[in-house]
Amino acid sequence: MPPTVLQRDQIHVGDKRLIDHLDAYSAPRLVEYLDENPCSVILRESFDAASLAASPNEQAGARRQRCR
Repeated sequence: MPPTVLQRDQIHVGDKRLIDHLDAYSAPRLVEYLDENPCSVILRESFDAASLAASPNEQAGARRQRCR
């Protein structure tokens, strides 16, 4: 299929306000994200047979006790 050539009456200029709005919306932005302590070490929990047998509610309670 050959390419279609547009005629002058088929060309329409869009609303400048819409183009300006899209330009402002898609402009790059400087964003800063803050981390309370970026160097903190994340400790992994060790799982033993007793913690695997405990219910999820009991496990959550044990985690809360350790974090205090």
